Amino acid sequence: MVKTRRALLIVVAFLALTAASCPHAQTTTVKLAVATELSLGTLQDASRHLCDPAIAAPTPIVACVEPGVSLGMTTAKFRQISAALAKAFDFMHDTLVPALKIWQPGQPAPSSLADFAKLVDDVVAVARTITHNAQAQAVFDAIALLTAALASLNHQLGVA
Repeated sequence: MVKTRRALLIVVAFLALTAASCPHAQTTTVKLAVATELSLGTLQDASRHLCDPAIAAPTPIVACVEPGVSLGMTTAKFRQISAALAKAFDFMHDTLVPALKIWQPGQPAPSSLADFAKLVDDVVAVARTITHNAQAQAVFDAIALLTAALASLNHQLGVA
């Protein structure tokens, strides 16, 4: 899990850094959308691992176990985070990505970006209620990665 997370962090950081220097705004926007999606996946993986490190995806988690439960990652909270992530993934695929594909430099950002940002805020708000310590660090790293990727996407589209 740690090696996978590091590799993903490197990929997302690379995408975000190269996007800033990319001469084609459309390509840059798509790269940043990919980085944002990877960040959502990282948060999903980290929350699954904290809930029950013995259960590998895609096997459904029935109940969270220690140490996650004592850190606040209860089964109810895990389901809440999972549902919010599912909404964000679905919205990204069904609404945001199609809007970004037709977006052109100089145009206002798609209105769906603000709606997506609200979905991300909802996920982050729930995830941040978990006790922040070394065992939960992956969740907080994923939150930082997700918020940075979304901020880069907003910046690319001229959203303050």
